Amino acid sequence: MNHYFLHRTNNFSKPSLWFSRAFIASVLTIQLFIWEFEASYEYIRYVLTIIILLATILARKADIAVDGEYFYCLNTSILPQLSSTNKFKISELTSIRGRSYDSSFLAFYHRRSLKGLDYGIEMTFKDGTSESLDVNIYKIELQRILSKVRELMTD
Repeated sequence: MNHYFLHRTNNFSKPSLWFSRAFIASVLTIQLFIWEFEASYEYIRYVLTIIILLATILARKADIAVDGEYFYCLNTSILPQLSSTNKFKISELTSIRGRSYDSSFLAFYHRRSLKGLDYGIEMTFKDGTSESLDVNIYKIELQRILSKVRELMTD
């Protein structure tokens, strides 16, 4: 997408995302080759390996962006056919805020977030409807973009 954004997260192109995906795929693939299959079912190992690798490579990653008129939620994948973009007109918003998830895993460790990656966005529109987006981005990036959206809402 050749578009000028005022602010945008770019999590899809960060090396840490790809290293973590490669690690998870490697662990799952190694586990498949450790399991013993009967000779007649050996092909299952290869089919599952291909599925794991394709799912790892093609998985979408959420990014958010803002330009002068719209707020975007970008779900980016390597294949453009799997990517999607939700855009919301800023002038139609009455409120927008970030929220954190409350998971039992994080509560066990007495933390509100793990590396700040468990956030979502709640929006209310002028027609009385509301919408929630689940995004997995850093809190600092979320706050920066939402503050820009609020600034544009008041203009």
